Amino acid sequence: MDSWQALHAFWAGFDVPAYDEQTVFAEGDSPAYPHITYESAAGTNGNTELLTASLWDMIDPDVSQTASWAWLKQKAEEIKHAIGYGGITIQVEGGGLWLKLPESSPFSRPLPSGEDNILRIQMNIEVDYIGGL
Repeated sequence: MDSWQALHAFWAGFDVPAYDEQTVFAEGDSPAYPHITYESAAGTNGNTELLTASLWDMIDPDVSQTASWAWLKQKAEEIKHAIGYGGITIQVEGGGLWLKLPESSPFSRPLPSGEDNILRIQMNIEVDYIGGL
């Protein structure tokens, strides 16, 4: 598995569809809500990248906006817990990825989505590219 596949497997492992933010969808074929979009990068050995992901959901008209935010915050906490304070390592071809909670910024924060009925939480992770695992 390469680093691109490893990042996809990580983000897709939370029972929510995940898409690289560079994914292009056919017109009218946008992903259903909720979903995750994530940034990916081809790092080099010894390199650390700060990558972001966004957790998106549409407000259900039968559920309050507060309940929708609660679900997003709970899912973000699930992802944070999966990474943990020591981080996690994923083996890839020629080495590994060490996913960590960021030291210089918060893990998650709500951001405007640009649409009143769409909610978004941005998540930040640090990724160290490690050679020779």
